[in-house]
Amino acid sequence: MFKNQYSSNIISSACAGAVSIVQSKNNKDSTNSIKIQSSTFDSCYGVHGGAIHLDDIENVEMSGGNIFRNNFATQSGGAIDFNCPDEKGYKPAWCSLKISESKFYSNRATLNGGAINWNIFEPTMLLQSSDFQNNQAGIYGDKIAGIP
Repeated sequence: MFKNQYSSNIISSACAGAVSIVQSKNNKDSTNSIKIQSSTFDSCYGVHGGAIHLDDIENVEMSGGNIFRNNFATQSGGAIDFNCPDEKGYKPAWCSLKISESKFYSNRATLNGGAINWNIFEPTMLLQSSDFQNNQAGIYGDKIAGIP
C-alpha cells in the first residue's frame, strides 16, 4: 500500500517516472491488491506512465484524494500506464482498476492517454468522483486511452 506519499520531479528513462510495479506469474491470487491512497505525484517523467506503470497486476485501487499533476510520458499514460497482459491471448478475469476521489491535472503523453492508458486488454474499470482537467495526448485520448 502507498499512503500519504509525495513524489515530485522524478525522472526515469526506463519505464515509469515514480513507481513501476510488475506482478510475477507465480504470485497470482485474486485477493492480492495494490492500493494507492492520499498520495501526490507531481512533475514526474517516464516512458510508460509519467507517474505510475502497472504491469500484470491483478487488482489496483486508487482512492482517498490522490493527485496526479504535471506528469509526462514520452509514450503512453501521462499519469498512469496500466497493462493487463496474458500469455494465452485472452483477457484475464482478475484485471481491474478502481479509481475514486482522484484528480488528474495537466498530465501529458506523447502518444496515448494524457491521464490514463491501458494496453492489450481493457481492465474492468471503475471510475468514481474523479476530476480530469487539461490532460493532453499527442495522438488520442486526452483523458483515457486504450487499445481494444
